[in-house]
Amino acid sequence: MANPISPDQLPELAALTDWCVQPGLLRGRFRATSFEAAGRFVAAVAAVADEVDHHPDIDLRYPAIVQIVVTSHDAGGLTRRDTRLASTLSALAADAGLTAEPDTTQALTVVIEVDDPDRVLPFWQAVLGYRASTNPDGDAMLVDARRFDPGVVVRRRTPSTPTSAAAPTATSAAETGATPGRRLQVDLAHPVALARATAGSAAGGSVLAADPVAGRWVVADPEGNEVNLTGWPGPRPTAD
Repeated sequence: MANPISPDQLPELAALTDWCVQPGLLRGRFRATSFEAAGRFVAAVAAVADEVDHHPDIDLRYPAIVQIVVTSHDAGGLTRRDTRLASTLSALAADAGLTAEPDTTQALTVVIEVDDPDRVLPFWQAVLGYRASTNPDGDAMLVDARRFDPGVVVRRRTPSTPTSAAAPTATSAAETGATPGRRLQVDLAHPVALARATAGSAAGGSVLAADPVAGRWVVADPEGNEVNLTGWPGPRPTAD
């Protein structure tokens, strides 16, 4: 079994422009000219996966959208098998006339911050029917064994500490009239995180933290519920 590799150790990710890098996986979204054409592409992907004995998760949606998640299930993360398969599937999509849409791809995680994660976790596991896991940051996480629905992180509550501000300007919850204290947080990974943060601010929200270097913004709704917007991580540039 191969060991998972961090994105920093996979410089070839920079060439996979059709794909978005999410912790432990690659996510691609492709549009066909018809639902039938999308179905043929899915069949072609399945044939390639059987040939190389490495199988992605595939989702076919109307009108003609195919979303593919590539990860090494046995390794619990990314390996070079994934980058090779993603490259092959990009070429397959191009040959079949599909268009990659990485800018429309996003991933959602629900974060619940509590005082005692060990006490709260069994409740959420029971009501969701999820299995317990651990995310790369060491937080307790509940995941859908079917790999359909968003993951849920149950994290110990910590004081919110805004980072250096950037456009849009970070403000405090008190300045916006939001209720102090976090009740619910949503983590949304999206390639245009800054645009989403700006839109949320214009729609009545407040930017509590902004870190343009890391590509992260924390935006709160008028009652203090937060969304942590993060640009897709990838290989970090090396120093000259």
